[in-house]
Amino acid sequence: MADTIIAKFTQGEASNHRLPAYEGSQSIEGIARSIQLVGHFLVTGSVRRRYPFSDDLRLFITPPRAGSFDAIFEIITSPTALAIGGGLASGITGNLLTDFLKLTFRRAIGQSDPKVSSTVEKIEEARPGDTDALVDAIEPSVRRAHSVINHGAGNVVIISGSDNLVKFDAVSKRYIETSHTSDEDETLAVSIGSFNVNSG
Repeated sequence: MADTIIAKFTQGEASNHRLPAYEGSQSIEGIARSIQLVGHFLVTGSVRRRYPFSDDLRLFITPPRAGSFDAIFEIITSPTALAIGGGLASGITGNLLTDFLKLTFRRAIGQSDPKVSSTVEKIEEARPGDTDALVDAIEPSVRRAHSVINHGAGNVVIISGSDNLVKFDAVSKRYIETSHTSDEDETLAVSIGSFNVNSG
């Protein structure tokens, strides 16, 4: 099965159908790695932080369309690939992948959770903590995906079909690049839902 995800770069140099080579390539690589990490999780059930990834989901980049600067990613999944190791979903579908991308991208940039399918809700219920571990794994890639913001483009909109998965802009870049530290000790009362290999 093949699906397409488009990263549409707008404003700045992108309006002239070009991007600065370094920042643009960093952004495209960050988006590609994020997609690959989420896909690997869906076909294996494990949160992997580095190459190699499962061959059951392969990601290709295809030529940009004339008259725009769109990075076009083609995703091909094996017809026998089962989602989450064959557990809660019967196979990898475009909706499952795009729902998980939308959820993890938005959590990584501090936005509220989008509406997702009941399958994604069931996976989160059955595997508590795994989605947070996945968000943590893609965070460096999402930061890299923002490289071109204010350095060649104003926005990067990631689209699947007619569905806007997420928009990276100056606000999300500020969020992803900000770290809050304190010299004072803090005490938190927390509940741990699960602790496993994916949570690290």
